Amino acid sequence: MTKISDAIRTVTADKKVTADEWKNVLKPVADAAPKEASADAREVVKLWASDGFEVDSAARRGMRDFLQSRGYEVPTAKPSGAKPAELEQAVIASNVTEADAAFQGLAKAAGRESAEQTIAVLDSGFGIDHEGLDTKLWTNPGETAGDDVDNDGNGKVDDLHGWDFVDDDANVNSGEAGGHATHVTGIATQGSDNINSISMRVFSPFDAQQVADAIDYAAANGAKVMNMSFRVSDEESVKTLVDAMKRHPEVLFVKSAGNDGRDIDTYDADAYLPFRELENMAVVSAADPDGTKADYSNYGSPWATHATRGSDVVSTVPGGDYEAMSGTSMAAPGLTNLAAKMLILDPALKPADLKKMMAQTTDRSDAWKDVTASGGLLNEQKAYELAALTGLMRRGVPADTAAEQLALSEASRAELLPLAQEYVK
Repeated sequence: MTKISDAIRTVTADKKVTADEWKNVLKPVADAAPKEASADAREVVKLWASDGFEVDSAARRGMRDFLQSRGYEVPTAKPSGAKPAELEQAVIASNVTEADAAFQGLAKAAGRESAEQTIAVLDSGFGIDHEGLDTKLWTNPGETAGDDVDNDGNGKVDDLHGWDFVDDDANVNSGEAGGHATHVTGIATQGSDNINSISMRVFSPFDAQQVADAIDYAAANGAKVMNMSFRVSDEESVKTLVDAMKRHPEVLFVKSAGNDGRDIDTYDADAYLPFRELENMAVVSAADPDGTKADYSNYGSPWATHATRGSDVVSTVPGGDYEAMSGTSMAAPGLTNLAAKMLILDPALKPADLKKMMAQTTDRSDAWKDVTASGGLLNEQKAYELAALTGLMRRGVPADTAAEQLALSEASRAELLPLAQEYVK
């Protein structure tokens, strides 16, 4: 039992929460909770979502402010008709430091709960001291922290969590530029401590050769998914990056579609990463919270391959805080995160497999037809289930037995078992 739960039980004995009770009784206890996800914060979520108490409007606003400061996305008003338990779970799931219960359950059922996956985020400077990222950073097993020695002999001294390719040193916190990289990292690693992110500063300024060097570095250290939420806009840079990406066909490169609100087909083809040349690249468009395409998002099939939410996404920012940001920069790491979890469930999946499986499990709609190649928004739950199926089947578990082991619904079995057979002959 948490301290806040004791306080809530006392305050709500009369089925009411006044503004004074929130300010003077509950908030002081809640403020003592850590900034990352916690049992105390979840108790406040439960209280906010409950319809069993009369809550003063000022108290409800105070709860919302507190929860948002802890990284939870909370509506300004409770949606009418929403069931408290479902609303509670939706708010909890919005926090990038909360465990992804659906993924964790499948990983345990598949015997993959201890498996890990390394990814890389190529971005600006990072705030890697954020408490919410403590357990999600890649740590170089060949380095000894702070001894000023290149222990692993790779030419980089003390590269414990990654490398700053702009200043050519281990201080990846340099050039933070408003928290973009930290925000992206939170999304890319959300829901699991088993995703280990290599932090690589590659701008500003942008230099394609430094990005190519970062790609080689991350691949050498086991990254199978690399997030690239940045613009590439000249022919020479494109050639340099394409050459680097082709050197690593085992890596899925996840690129933001861009924020000009344009069909990608209208760009100069020589100054844009060529989709047709790179089977191992996904290009991600952004959706608003209601599932419609964000006005700012670039789009166009087949160049934009997938789509997921990119608007008003709450994630980690420097200083231990959380903020909402919008852009295809926020959509791309959503796909990076999904790919990493799918690889935990089935490490034999190739980049082309990941892209195809995500498309096959996408929630298609007329609104997204021809907007992206997949024709809809990522459905993470279905993609997890399909990867968990192929992972078990690849280890010799019969298809029906695998579906039973994963406790898949009849509808999921009917949809996913035929798809799984495509990947496991």
